[in-house]
Amino acid sequence: MADSDLLGRVGRLETNVSAMTADVASMKEKLTHMPTKLWIAGWGLLGLVATVGVLWRIVAALLDSQGAHIAAEVMKAASK
Repeated sequence: MADSDLLGRVGRLETNVSAMTADVASMKEKLTHMPTKLWIAGWGLLGLVATVGVLWRIVAALLDSQGAHIAAEVMKAASK
């Protein structure tokens, strides 16, 4: 009786260990992909910031050139 009880406990223990091993493997797989997702998100954010910065500089340059043109026209009109 004791031997069958012991064999039953060992069987349950082996089942539990194999289930925990599968869970650990699953967690390990998820953790290996997490840095990849963070890198992609980081590079995407950097690209977005860079794009907005470039557009800001283009708009500022266009506004400055138009402002300089308007100022030149005002100075020309004022000198007449």
